[in-house]
Amino acid sequence: MRLQASGVVVRSRQSDSAEMRADLVRIWQSEKKIILLVTHDIEEAVQLADRVLVMSNRPATIQEVVDVDLPRPRHLDSPGYLEKRDRIFRVMGMSLRVGETAA
Repeated sequence: MRLQASGVVVRSRQSDSAEMRADLVRIWQSEKKIILLVTHDIEEAVQLADRVLVMSNRPATIQEVVDVDLPRPRHLDSPGYLEKRDRIFRVMGMSLRVGETAA
């Protein structure tokens, strides 16, 4: 989202993040290179990655590898996207509901 204030263009952090993700996908598609992305943002990981390695706390070990076999562009409200995202949350012992933890 771009906001115009006193002749200065101000961009929201969310907009910058969405643009960065779109740029990464565009570069990856045109260059056909391997990209290693390290992130703490589960939404970003599912949106950009073909595989997500869910790490444990220290000492860090791989808890699970989640294959993200979804077509691009990935829609954040699609059932497949939500299933992958929720699976990662469960592996991490987290819940999407406030005050709850995954069983």
